[in-house]
Amino acid sequence: MNNYTINIIVHDLKLAKSVQQSLNPLPVNIFNGKDYPSFSKLINDVIVNNPTEIVIVASYKVRPTQNDVQKMIDLINKGYGYVATYRFAFFGFKKEFIRRIGFFDERFIGGGYEDCDIIRRCIENNISMYESEEVNYYPKQSTWNCSVSRAHFLKKWLETKNNKITRLLDEENYDYDIGVSDTNVEFLNASHSVVMDCSKKWLKCNTE
Repeated sequence: MNNYTINIIVHDLKLAKSVQQSLNPLPVNIFNGKDYPSFSKLINDVIVNNPTEIVIVASYKVRPTQNDVQKMIDLINKGYGYVATYRFAFFGFKKEFIRRIGFFDERFIGGGYEDCDIIRRCIENNISMYESEEVNYYPKQSTWNCSVSRAHFLKKWLETKNNKITRLLDEENYDYDIGVSDTNVEFLNASHSVVMDCSKKWLKCNTE
């Protein structure tokens, strides 16, 4: 049963070809992100337009295979709320994850710090995440302006010396419709999270 949709996000449609070939024969949706104000707004529009409950997002920089997709689906179905098998370049989740923690924060203008924000919101909602770098990745310079997102992150979250995290700003409410919540979906709690060393400092912090 095809209960997931793979969305390749690009700013130039020609860039989707290599990713599409890597995923062949799996069907994909190519989402044009040209002229978007932020990565967060782009992902929110992908979620809203995604026809299935499971959303998979692939950057033009990755070359995932059918096996990579199957592993992601298996992890999601095991109860991981957010699964990123190459950080924010290849990731997936159920829409129910978004219904519970909220949409991506569009106040992160341009790109950057959305990953740190999602990690903290996973902890806050006691939902597990899985993060790795196991998918083939071809680094390229980011097309997003990452110069202003850090300021919003520091306005939103306060970290004290004893590793306590205090939320300073509530999530914005966006008028997006992705259906009603499915109370039958159960996520593993945050203690089951599997993340890279560079992200473990976020998981060690307790929200208050």
